[in-house]
Amino acid sequence: MKYKDFKNKIRNFPLFSSSQISSITDREQILRNQLTQWQKQGLLFCVKKGLYILNEADRKINPSRLFIAGPEKAIVSLQNDNVIVLQSENVTPL
Repeated sequence: MKYKDFKNKIRNFPLFSSSQISSITDREQILRNQLTQWQKQGLLFCVKKGLYILNEADRKINPSRLFIAGPEKAIVSLQNDNVIVLQSENVTPL
């Protein structure tokens, strides 16, 4: 699958999981290999094991770090009406 086709199928979702790949294509292993290549090219990022996000230019929705972390796993600070995730388990900073 070409990245452009993949991006158009997934860009309306804030995040996608590796388990959703089977609903996108019947060539699941090939797409998993492409995910690895696209990560190396900076086209998408793995934010948690098995959970991905498109790069900022290609996604329509920009989820907050709190959304990605999940409220039960994040230490949050409120400063000047801004939510700042201070620490979160198993989350790669964006």
